[in-house]
Amino acid sequence: MAAVIAFLFVPIEKQIGFIALVKGLNNFHIFLIDVIISMLAYGLTKFFVAFYQM
Repeated sequence: MAAVIAFLFVPIEKQIGFIALVKGLNNFHIFLIDVIISMLAYGLTKFFVAFYQM
């Protein structure tokens, strides 16, 4: 899903004018940010589920 967002939707959003990638930010950086956020959300969810099951 992160790849779809980074490599399909970001160029479309750039063309429409919703976002502006500045200071060297590119689609691959957006992909990495999406993956890191997804991994962080998954890890925190597992942590809190385990924490509340104690």
